[in-house]
Amino acid sequence: MVGALAFPGLALPELATRLRGVDSPVAHHWPHDARLLRTLVAPGEAAIGPAMDRYARLGGYAPSPAGIDRALGHEAIHQEVLDMLHPERPAESLIQLDSHIAQVARYIDGFFGFDQWFIFDSRWAAAHPDLARSLLRYAAYWDPYAV
Repeated sequence: MVGALAFPGLALPELATRLRGVDSPVAHHWPHDARLLRTLVAPGEAAIGPAMDRYARLGGYAPSPAGIDRALGHEAIHQEVLDMLHPERPAESLIQLDSHIAQVARYIDGFFGFDQWFIFDSRWAAAHPDLARSLLRYAAYWDPYAV
């Protein structure tokens, strides 16, 4: 699946709790990045910021814990991803957290550059409609001139 994933009726401050509460069989049908984000949220964690920091500490272009494609319990898959983390976030990686948008630019290397995630809710989108539309389009089409 290419594009954005929506959680209707969910505000960003509630996202971490919602991700933890979704059963593995349901989450198994999500796009890889959404499953990875779910994996990065620690048991009992209520905010999305620590998961974004963990994402920035993952190495490689397409990090993926082996269990992400299996119906493992949340705690088991979270422990697996913790074992993949670098001790510190690369200095080049950036994280910006606000009430209704979370952004991370995870530095990969000098060839690939950065992998970016933008997570926002409808409240932020309503306040920034042009930028929200642009980010949603970017999620599906890398080429700004594609029709």
